[in-house]
Amino acid sequence: MGKIFVFIGPSCSGKDTIFKNITNDNNLKPIVLYTTRPKRDKEINGITYNFITDQELKEMDNNNEIIEKREYNTIYGIWTYATCSKSIDLDNNNYAIINTLEGYKKLKEYYGSDTVIPLYISVSKKIRLERAINREMKQKEPKYEELCRRFLADCKDFSNEKLIEAGITKTYNNDNSIDIVIDEINQTINNELEKTKQKKKII
Repeated sequence: MGKIFVFIGPSCSGKDTIFKNITNDNNLKPIVLYTTRPKRDKEINGITYNFITDQELKEMDNNNEIIEKREYNTIYGIWTYATCSKSIDLDNNNYAIINTLEGYKKLKEYYGSDTVIPLYISVSKKIRLERAINREMKQKEPKYEELCRRFLADCKDFSNEKLIEAGITKTYNNDNSIDIVIDEINQTINNELEKTKQKKKII
């Protein structure tokens, strides 16, 4: 039975960069989320996200292919993100995915806590807001209103109370050296994969 490593963190915590580095080094297969939100500049369909229409999402839901989904009521309309079961084969692969706290909890309910491992990346509010503004400034049409909405929403969604409720006690702070965070997460992943190898030997 493979493992699913769930990278969790507020926007601009650096989880995307950390995710790319770690999946390349650990032979982890990325689980690409599906979303109905518009594609941003430089995002690649099928790699960053699977960009789909509301109708396509509805058809997937009707076919029971959705493990979890969540909706965000933005100033541009409702944007939905979803994880699809048909792209996951735990008999042959270990996986990594970027997700929310709620998404992590749904995956844990679906596959079990032994299979789904949380990797929560934290960052100070000051640094996170600076990164968010710098990133948005580079867009052809910056959406500062949406940036502010998401920043405030993340403060609530990733509160200490909600982390404890989700059963997350270990965090990886990315205020300073991203290389240190990558090393710490790599160690966690190696430990979990070693546990799986030991269980197989016992069986």
